[in-house]
Amino acid sequence: MINTLQATEISLEAQFSTWLANHGKRGHGHSQNSISAYLSDVRGFSRWFEPFTRQPFSPDLITSQDLRSYYAHSTEEERVSAATWNRRRISLALFCQFALETGMAAYNVFQGVPVMEKQKCAPKSLNKPDYLKLLRRVEQAANTARSDHQRFLAIRNRAMISLMVYAGLRVGELCALRADDLLLSDRKGEVKIRDGKGNKSGDVPLGREARIALVDWLNISSGEMVFGGITERQVQRVVAEIGGMAGIEIHPHMLRHTFVYNILQQTGNLVIAQQLARHSKIEQTARYAMPHQEDLERAVENI
Repeated sequence: MINTLQATEISLEAQFSTWLANHGKRGHGHSQNSISAYLSDVRGFSRWFEPFTRQPFSPDLITSQDLRSYYAHSTEEERVSAATWNRRRISLALFCQFALETGMAAYNVFQGVPVMEKQKCAPKSLNKPDYLKLLRRVEQAANTARSDHQRFLAIRNRAMISLMVYAGLRVGELCALRADDLLLSDRKGEVKIRDGKGNKSGDVPLGREARIALVDWLNISSGEMVFGGITERQVQRVVAEIGGMAGIEIHPHMLRHTFVYNILQQTGNLVIAQQLARHSKIEQTARYAMPHQEDLERAVENI
């Protein structure tokens, strides 16, 4: 961590590591991976500190102005990303707290150290070409399967993806779905969410494409659990594999993001989108009305 007195450096780093291992959220210490990241960030600060201040690195010599100067160095000279600086900021805040609590510093110098704001965009969702590629790949897999087992899995996968992209189900909700949570007919459908995020329940209407995919699956499957007790990890793997075959890097929550974004695009109504997404606050839904990266790119392309 420190570049001058090696014995002192090792001692200080060891003390900080031990402190981190015993101080964390809800009384639990930080993980070893987190501790390694925090130590690396503080080492970087110490390498900057000594030539900048012309003093050996020591907790009692750090000032608030030093930390703000390091912010300027990081953002203006190193030009680090918002994510990198904000991680460094957390590491330095913890180090200052450690120094105060262990008596190595007379006061907590972590004052006025800014967060680097990141430009806000809508949550990551599939653009229209990738959305259509994914849906085509899902349908083709069911229609071109070479064995009964392949067809069984392809129809199951189509039903799972349909519930996420056409009804906005979260992965945990999908895995917990029971047969008696579904109400299906030729003209309408509904899925009951019994224990959603934040322990909220609710009824989600199912559109035509979701109903077709679910009926096809229910015609060849049986059991109390709609998807046979599949795990969230398995769903993540299935979605990633299908995305890979379609040439798209994707994870399940992007399908839910795509659902909410599409609802907003079609209706322009935040309240409708909020209710269908089952967000507790409309501010959560409003994020989806923000421009996507491709919207920004398209805006500047022909200036």
